[in-house]
Amino acid sequence: MSLFDLFLSKGTYIPTTVPSRRNIPDIDGKKERRESSRAIERTLKNVGLEKIGKAVEVVNNVGDSLENVNEATSILRFFKRKMSVDEAKHILKKGDHVGVHRSVYSHHGIYDGDGWVYEYNEGSIRINSLEDFADGSDIYRVEYDAVYTKDEIVDRARSRLFEEDYNVVINNCEHFAVWCRLGEKSE
Repeated sequence: MSLFDLFLSKGTYIPTTVPSRRNIPDIDGKKERRESSRAIERTLKNVGLEKIGKAVEVVNNVGDSLENVNEATSILRFFKRKMSVDEAKHILKKGDHVGVHRSVYSHHGIYDGDGWVYEYNEGSIRINSLEDFADGSDIYRVEYDAVYTKDEIVDRARSRLFEEDYNVVINNCEHFAVWCRLGEKSE
């Protein structure tokens, strides 16, 4: 069996053309897996299995961290729809999960709809201008369905303002943004 046949037998998507910058397909089902694993995490916590739910959250966060490095160093990052700060101010919506590429990682935050981004920066959650968030890089929107409304997402981001519990592996800027859109409700 050739390597090509092996890929096809596993249902692997092999692009025959370069994808459009505006519409990268969910080639490997990453979006669907992320939403499903976060739903499992929420369900476990909601049915009283808090410790197991927390363990699943840590596993999800570690997976997100590894995916972040993989994505930041992948050639496919050049095909994402990227926006200048001025363009982003017209396109982004309140509650959007936004990102920028740095050298070997991606930086993430939550857009408030008025030119500001909630982000983990220098070890604490703060709100910075879109310009400061971008720091000279183009901005992209991270696409996935949220379980909260745009107002709830921004309220959740605001509720953690000034938190200083950063951990590169289990509580980083991407985990914060995902929590704002998909995480469990706090009592």
